[in-house]
Amino acid sequence: GMAALAATGRVAGGLGALVIGPAAWLAGEAAREQPIARTGARTGGAVLVALVATGAIKVATGRLRPDASP
Repeated sequence: GMAALAATGRVAGGLGALVIGPAAWLAGEAAREQPIARTGARTGGAVLVALVATGAIKVATGRLRPDASP
């Protein structure tokens, strides 16, 4: 039901986002498919930049946890 859907969303949005880019890069390199490898590398890089930017904003605004009040 809804709990399973929420759990899937948490995995895809958290751990999945960190794994999909590098996995696509690795698969593309292994298959010698440079467009896939390039897309995976760019996706992984974008996720990394987003994580760093989000962390910096949370530290700068004093909101380190999503459920904590500032």
